[in-house]
Amino acid sequence: MDCTDLSINSEAAVRLCVSRIKEIESNKLPESVSSEYIKQLNSYIFQNMKDIGIDYPTGKFREPSNTEDLNLSYRPLSTGDGFYCMRSLLDKGAVEKFNATLKELSVENLKKLTTKEFVKSISDLYARLDYTHPFIELGFIIRTLQDKLF
Repeated sequence: MDCTDLSINSEAAVRLCVSRIKEIESNKLPESVSSEYIKQLNSYIFQNMKDIGIDYPTGKFREPSNTEDLNLSYRPLSTGDGFYCMRSLLDKGAVEKFNATLKELSVENLKKLTTKEFVKSISDLYARLDYTHPFIELGFIIRTLQDKLF
């Protein structure tokens, strides 16, 4: 079964993921965040996916795409609507930009910003990281996690 099959027991996946996310939240961020650290987090959060029938390659970036037609990612909204946005081809240049963006992430610098500056900065960082979209889509799990956590 692949990770896009919605017939799997997503509640079991959510319970496993939520417990790991809560554990991660209680830990301090490292001084610098790298793509290797992001891969470790991904691997840790989703480590039991195969146990519930999801063939998800944890801790690995998705394969680069060779066409932009395949690079749409659906973003649901709380209103029930949603939209599609582009994601990168995940070629060498995209991974380099992803790493450069991660190097800009500084918790200490973010703490010094006003609320307005923080919102602008974190929104920009999120948009750039989300565009790269380095992992295989697990949208159904993420949407369920959002419902549980927010």
